Amino acid sequence: MKNIFAFLLCFMMASFAYAQKDPKALKVLDAMSNKYQKMDAFSASFTQTLENKMEDIKDSFNGNILVAGTKYRLEASGQVIYNNGKTIWTWLKEDEEVNISNNDAEDGSFDIAGIYDMYKKGYKYLYLEKAAVDGKPVDVVDLVPENHDQSIFKIRMKINQKTHQLMAWEIFDRSGINYFYTINNFTENPKVTEADFKFDTSAHPDVEVVDLR
Repeated sequence: MKNIFAFLLCFMMASFAYAQKDPKALKVLDAMSNKYQKMDAFSASFTQTLENKMEDIKDSFNGNILVAGTKYRLEASGQVIYNNGKTIWTWLKEDEEVNISNNDAEDGSFDIAGIYDMYKKGYKYLYLEKAAVDGKPVDVVDLVPENHDQSIFKIRMKINQKTHQLMAWEIFDRSGINYFYTINNFTENPKVTEADFKFDTSAHPDVEVVDLR
């Protein structure tokens, strides 16, 4: 019986902690956000690992992302996603097909381009610990969605203590699939043009266009 009470007490304490907006976590997150907001653009290469322990599945691949404000181009796993802030083009290379849809900033889905700012709306946060990524000291912070109906129930960020750069993050999904991202190379303020964030149909005449708007 004592063990049951101890478990319930620990659970209540953990629930109380996650229900808060931790000032220490906020300080770390604000420093990260300020760093990225000062950039006109950034690019990064990353490694993504998908893990499903129930199905004994673990798969990794590399990708690249270019971001300027709300615009981005993401290339990973055989597809390229262009988002110019209004329209999204998803180019499926093997299928020789591009799907066009409207960009809906209010749909509640995870936005990799705006991850450095997402804690400001709809999330609570908790400072966990100091750790290391590739030998560099990081602060570890958990974000928990205030909307418990979301499929994502936790995002764990690892933020460089000195540069405030986001080094790695983990996404925990209720489906049992977890996603792990690690930044390999990062470039501040690369040169970008509007064409970087739009799929050029004239340059790919053999690609079928599927307009879903």
